[in-house]
Amino acid sequence: MAPYGGRRPHRPRGRVPFNKKSRKKFLNLLAQGWSESYSCRQIPISWQRYKTYKKETPAWQAKIEEAIELGTKELEDQVTRRGSKGVLEPIVSAGKIVTYKRVYSDSLLKLAVTARSPTYASFKPTGPDTELALAGAAETLLSRLTNLFEFAAKADKAAAGEEG
Repeated sequence: MAPYGGRRPHRPRGRVPFNKKSRKKFLNLLAQGWSESYSCRQIPISWQRYKTYKKETPAWQAKIEEAIELGTKELEDQVTRRGSKGVLEPIVSAGKIVTYKRVYSDSLLKLAVTARSPTYASFKPTGPDTELALAGAAETLLSRLTNLFEFAAKADKAAAGEEG
């Protein structure tokens, strides 16, 4: 038997109205952190129709920017919550949930702080401890490079001895 009893599911024909109710729903979706394309699909209106309406209506464009700003703040709150309070992930054994483990995301927090304060992204640790660690790293690197060059020189001599 054909899917849907041999008939296609009902799809609205023609233009879906982009009226006050659908515009309000669209703005609410943006304020929740959803993208513009996802919000268009939920109304549903075409991407082209949305872009045209946005271009032709400056007041609507201002409302969209405000809703996107609210959505961005909502996403930042979720990132901070996941990074600082963590999320519970189930621990499964033999197909059953045994317990839960709280998992934190340091990378999410780092991204959030970097986005909020660009000076954090260029932060370089300084101080006496850092300088000692770097000095030790430089000595170790120099020692390893010296050993590598000596090994390469011995290999070149051995290769030259075999050829000649």
